[in-house]
Amino acid sequence: MTKHFRCLAAALFVAALGAASPPASADVTLTKEEILTVRQAMMRTNSSYEGVLTAQAKGEVTIPANQLKQIGEAWLRLGKAIPVLFQKGSEGIEKSRAKPEIWSNPDDFKLKLAAYAKATEKFQQLTQSPADKAAVDAAFVEVNKACDDCHKGYRAPAQR
Repeated sequence: MTKHFRCLAAALFVAALGAASPPASADVTLTKEEILTVRQAMMRTNSSYEGVLTAQAKGEVTIPANQLKQIGEAWLRLGKAIPVLFQKGSEGIEKSRAKPEIWSNPDDFKLKLAAYAKATEKFQQLTQSPADKAAVDAAFVEVNKACDDCHKGYRAPAQR
């Protein structure tokens, strides 16, 4: 159980960092390697949320309502931010698992990202008030499905 709460604490910390954004007028230019670092941090944050929410769905832990709300807020932000990290020109990073199909089939990829954004938005809405556990669990399944659907066609297997 402690492992799950450590994952949750780490994920919430990363989400809090993501909430601190530069002013709209700031000129932010990232190298491909920096884009990859941010992508990987966001995906690991996603994975951390998935781990703790899976544990809750199995009855292994109970996530306090305020932390569930924070996960919802962070997932909503991730859903909006991820497309920026796959812009044209960010392909071809050596250590990336992003497949070239992201850039050769951008319309389908954008549909997958839109499905993820929609699922995270629904999850976030359900966590804003005292949550119905079954509804939150169902919304979590939809977020997880959106992740899997995108990874099936657009993420290369891990290299061992």
